[in-house]
Amino acid sequence: MVSTKECLPPRFRCMNVEGIKLNDQPSCQGGVLCDDDGLIKGLWTGVSSQDSNHKDTTTMTGFDVSILRQTIEALAATGKYPDIRSLDVELWTIRLAAARALGLDPERIRQIEETGGENPRLLYVLGVLTSETPASKHLHTGDIILEKNGALVYNVNDLGVIHDDKNVELVVLRDGKERSLNIPTTQLDGMETKRVVHWSGALVQEPYRAVQEQ
Repeated sequence: MVSTKECLPPRFRCMNVEGIKLNDQPSCQGGVLCDDDGLIKGLWTGVSSQDSNHKDTTTMTGFDVSILRQTIEALAATGKYPDIRSLDVELWTIRLAAARALGLDPERIRQIEETGGENPRLLYVLGVLTSETPASKHLHTGDIILEKNGALVYNVNDLGVIHDDKNVELVVLRDGKERSLNIPTTQLDGMETKRVVHWSGALVQEPYRAVQEQ
C-alpha cells in the first residue's frame, strides 16, 4: 500500500492504491514498466509528500495499469467522462491474525485462507473523509471490509475506485460481528470548484477534496 503524509499546506495525497517497488530503481524521473515482450504493465512515477520537518520529498513508485484500464476503456468506447465513484474513506491493510483477534469467525478465516493466496490480507477503514459524506453514515473507522457485492475483498483496487455503482453491498467486521451494509457512493466528476463567492474582498469556496483528506 502507498500512502503519503498530511502536508502543509494541504495537497493531493496518494492513498488507497498498491505500489510497485523495484530492487534496481532506474535513474529516470518517470516512465513505464514493461514485461519481456514490451507490454506495459505499470506506470513509474514520483509521489510527492513531506517529511516530519515539512520538507518536500519525492518517492519513485510503480502503479499497476489495471487501476486505469476500466476508465480508459470507458472513455474510448463512449468518448464521455465515465461515472467514477468513491466510498470516501481511507483504507489500510490488516493481517489475518489481527482480524482473528478482533473476532473474525473461524469459518470466515478458513474461507479467506483457501482463496486469498499465500499471504492474505484484509482491508480496514483507517479514516473517513468527512462526517458529511453519504458513506460516513454507515462506515466507521476500524471496520474490516470482508465482501463487496458478494465477493471477498483482498485488493484495495476493488474499493479505491468504484465505477457506475451508486450503492455497493459490503460485509464488514465491527465489534466482533459481521454486518451487511448498503453503502451509497460519491460521484467524482472532476469539477470540484463549481461556485465561488466574492464578499468584502474575500474569495470563498468549498474546500478541495485534497484538503478534506488531511
